[in-house]
Amino acid sequence: MTEKEIISAAYYHESLYKDDINHFHSEYEMMFIIDGELDVTVNDKIYHVVPGDILLFSNLELHRIHVSKTPYHRYILRLNVSATELALSNVDLISILKNHTSTFNHCISLCAVMDDAIILFKKIITEFDNPPSQFTRELLGAYLKELLILIHRCSDKETTLPVDRTMNTQIYLIQKYLDNNYSKQINIKMLADDNYMSHSYLTHTFKLHTGYSPKQYLTLVRLNNSTHLLRTTAKTIIDIALECGFSDINNYIKCFKSKFGMTPKEYKKHFKLEG
Repeated sequence: MTEKEIISAAYYHESLYKDDINHFHSEYEMMFIIDGELDVTVNDKIYHVVPGDILLFSNLELHRIHVSKTPYHRYILRLNVSATELALSNVDLISILKNHTSTFNHCISLCAVMDDAIILFKKIITEFDNPPSQFTRELLGAYLKELLILIHRCSDKETTLPVDRTMNTQIYLIQKYLDNNYSKQINIKMLADDNYMSHSYLTHTFKLHTGYSPKQYLTLVRLNNSTHLLRTTAKTIIDIALECGFSDINNYIKCFKSKFGMTPKEYKKHFKLEG
């Protein structure tokens, strides 16, 4: 891992902007709006976003952007999932990026701390643009921690962090197990037993903390990893399905189309044409 793999940072400004299609990123994404207005759809939620607002997207969330007022200026951070979690170490801070429940607010106003937020984004971009040196990763991680603390202090804290911090840590460790073992055949009941929980309690508590049941979360992780293989390899659809933990090719195609609105074959063709 290079020193800069934790963060991709940039400032974008356009006088015209073509609306996004429904899409997602394999990284966590933070978008801080400086100028312009937009309507953003995340899953089934719609937000009207104005200057001073910051948007938070996990790596599992589809989103679509419609710009209603230009010029459109914003800072964007894309954060490598594993490197970011390693750098942050604090589960509560990680949860702001990773776990978005039904009550989570993806759009948070930083107007009260606008100058501080801009300074932090500029520091991150400057560090990202400069040649890597000793402690680059540590400094980027420190800036990111400061930014997340700033966001948390400006947010409705009930919608950003779970109440039960101890259980949040245990659920996070279960998530990490699913993140790292999605290619294997995983039995959720056995996973519950291994963590000294009943199946129903794990399902309820996991959804309370993450927004998904363990089965839903595992399926999303598998689907998102399959998109990387579809875009970057010549592997067959069947081989990709099996490599990502789907034992049934028809179920894989059905789940894929349900999330992305196209089949894996259509998705692969779409990105081939774009390339």
